[in-house]
Parts: sequence; structure tokens; C-alpha cells
Amino acid sequence: MKKTISILYLVSLVLCLVLLSLSCGGGGSGGGGGSSSLPPSSGGYISGNWSGPWASSLYGTKGTVTANLNQSGSQISGTAFVTRPGLPGGDVSGNVNGSISNPSGPGDITLGIAYSNQGYATFKGSYTNTQISGNYNNLTENDYGTFTLTNQNPTQPQPPSCARTYRCGSTGFAYKECKPGGSSLNSVSIQTQQSNASCTQGTSWGFTSTTIWVNNGCDATFCIN
Repeated sequence: MKKTISILYLVSLVLCLVLLSLSCGGGGSGGGGGSSSLPPSSGGYISGNWSGPWASSLYGTKGTVTANLNQSGSQISGTAFVTRPGLPGGDVSGNVNGSISNPSGPGDITLGIAYSNQGYATFKGSYTNTQISGNYNNLTENDYGTFTLTNQNPTQPQPPSCARTYRCGSTGFAYKECKPGGSSLNSVSIQTQQSNASCTQGTSWGFTSTTIWVNNGCDATFCIN
């Protein structure tokens, strides 16, 4: 009886060791998959070369800013060169870091430039893919003012991908309903506007599960998904 118990104990111990080794091996594989690098930048809404004027609201001095910005998600990095005619220390350059509120469209932006001469300035304002404007604050020299930057090579917004498209137009500024047919309309957006009259969702166009309606002269090709 004691011999039988000893054999069963040894068998159980071997099985436990085998299961433990398998679970450790699986965990190691999973751990390796968990450590991945950040996805590469896909260009970004405001990635590019920017330049434009700055003007001090305190001293009346003026200059220009030239920046190369790289966007990865909502994070911004890059370099900048600032001309400072007649100011002590002359022109400066430095590294840019900051963030934007909307990675794929217009929004608010905050940038910081750490200059090579140990100076630091912040730039806050609003942006599109063609212009950044707002206020700056030079924390080193206790100066503040305005700036406007223009994108020298803006990325053109890409039209949304569509399962299918359908054109619907308001004739004589009258209300009209169009029925694209097919499956239920879950998502509808404007792909291309053909009319001079504005097309504003909820005011001059909208949709239900089966129809797209237009009004007030709106004429557009709609993206349906």
C-alpha cells in the first residue's frame, strides 16, 4: 500500500512539473508579444514645414519663425529657427515639443521651444492644416506677443472611404427625399458638395435608416457606410 501511494505521489509530482513548465513557456511568449514599439507616424495632419511672422506686444519687435513639425498621433516634435533682428543674442534655434487636440482635423495647439541658448518659449493657439496662429510667451525674456505660421506643404485631407455613394440634390431650394436602396443607412457623410448653397447636417441635409433628405439648395454626393 505504501509503495502504491509513493508511485502515485511521484506521478502527480511529474505531471505538476510538466504543466508548470508549459504555463511558463506560454507566459514568456505572451510577454514578448506585449512589448511592441509605437506605430510609425503616418505623415500627420500638420506635419510639414511652417513659417511666418511673430510680433512682440510688449516691445514692438518683430521677426520670423521657421519650423519643421512632425506629428505622431496628438504629439508634435521638430525643430525651429527664430529670427530676432536687433535683439541681444541674435537669432536662435531649438527643439520643438507639444500636442494638438485633434490628430486628424482643426483644433487647439500647444508648443514649447527649448532654445540652444537655454531660453524657452511657449506657443499656444489654434490650427488647421494650412495655418497655425495664436500667442507666444518668451519665459526667458519676459516677452509675449502674437505669431502666425503658414504650412509650406500642407497635407490634403483625404475623402472618407465609402461602401457606396449616392447623389441627392435640392431643386429650387425645395425639400427632397432620396432613397439609395440597398441595406439600412447606418452612416452617411458628404463626400463631395456640388452646390454653392451650404450643406449643413441637420439643417439642409440629413438621413434616416432608408432615406437621405436635402433642403435649401444643398446638392451633394454622399458617402454611405
